[in-house]
Amino acid sequence: MKSGLLFQFILVSVTVFCHGNDQFFNDDANLILPGSYNIPWMAGVEDFRTLSLLTFPGAHDSMALYGGPEAEHQAWSLKDQLRAGIRFLDLKVFGLGTTLYVMHGVMYQHSTLRDVIDTVQAFLSEFRTEA
Repeated sequence: MKSGLLFQFILVSVTVFCHGNDQFFNDDANLILPGSYNIPWMAGVEDFRTLSLLTFPGAHDSMALYGGPEAEHQAWSLKDQLRAGIRFLDLKVFGLGTTLYVMHGVMYQHSTLRDVIDTVQAFLSEFRTEA
């Protein structure tokens, strides 16, 4: 029992520490990449590699840009996340009629799944080696 409570306390402490420290969170919406930054980094991955041998950088709640402190998990647009190297997206969508809206909980994220697909397709058109 005591070890379970200690684990929960440590987990909460680490979570609070990470969220309150600028070292672990970027809230600057301006993406500034150095000139030497390799946007199409996947071009360097050998074609024979299996997915199980790769680690893909991803973004939790990739489109959570709106809704205040409880709902905002990202500062960069999807386009900027892709340019920064993110290749795994975490999306929550809600269907209403024939449209799939991007959501974070009950907060609409000013985007649809079609918008996300269009952004990814535009990125892949510019950086073909990432497909």
